[in-house]
Amino acid sequence: DFINIQELGQGEHGKVYKCVRKMDLWPYAVKVLNKMCSGRKDRERVLQEIYALSSQGDNPFALRYYNAWEEQDVIYIQTELCLKTLHDEWVGEGGQLPFQRLATALYQAASGLAYLHEHGMAHLDMKPANLYLSLSGRIKIGDFGHVKVVEPDRMASRQEVELLELGDRRYVAPELLDVSSPVNLNKCDVFSLGASIYELACVSRLPESGSEFTDVRRGSLAHSHQLPPDLRELVESMMDPDPARRPSAQQVVNLSRPLLQDDQHAADRLLPRAPSALDAALRNMLLESRAKLARAEEKIAFMQKQMRR
Repeated sequence: DFINIQELGQGEHGKVYKCVRKMDLWPYAVKVLNKMCSGRKDRERVLQEIYALSSQGDNPFALRYYNAWEEQDVIYIQTELCLKTLHDEWVGEGGQLPFQRLATALYQAASGLAYLHEHGMAHLDMKPANLYLSLSGRIKIGDFGHVKVVEPDRMASRQEVELLELGDRRYVAPELLDVSSPVNLNKCDVFSLGASIYELACVSRLPESGSEFTDVRRGSLAHSHQLPPDLRELVESMMDPDPARRPSAQQVVNLSRPLLQDDQHAADRLLPRAPSALDAALRNMLLESRAKLARAEEKIAFMQKQMRR
């Protein structure tokens, strides 16, 4: 069903490929999970990820889901193609993103997160590497492998939290590391998104342990002065050690909207390159795919002709 297959990356449980579907000659991403089908727990996690992806129907700021299938104990998940993440952008900019890029990224990511929360899901692995840039430049929340289905604003019990498989420690909320009372998982997502924006404003990655790791979870943000006052105040509130004082994802959307440029479309795009360059790249990709498909069809026709002789 696919041609022009190229590996994009490899993770703990499988690989992601860029490929073109023969039917429409359009590029997609296909995630191949070949280590996730052996155990019941792993299989349930994959099914949860597929459920979360397929539930994002009209969420413009989440990775778009197209299909999923299983062949010989391997699960395939087909989504829209994204070639970069915010982490990639951060590295490309030398470890510090401009203020307007941060404000737009925060608005779009918070919008996608608010949709998740309204539909009874907590992401639990928000980080720059899971915030993708679509081919049109829009922020897309991806990697739903840690999603927890929970009723909006329902507190998770200590037992439920202890059973969770936590995401990247650099961005994990403090209440998930030291569970002493029921936890609002949505507010954990808000902390992680705030930590992501905080990191993108700095020149170094957040630590996984040590004194700075502890300080961040106590609300001591040594590098917050690198943010403009309005954005700094919002990020600090998102990373407040007390979850009750953190804004909801929808409140972050409302508070970040005034930080955007006057251009009324700024909230809906984050362009890493000019549209003309994007159009040219897509056009070349499609032309190359059509040429490969034509050559393959010619070869098949020739072989069929030889077999009839």
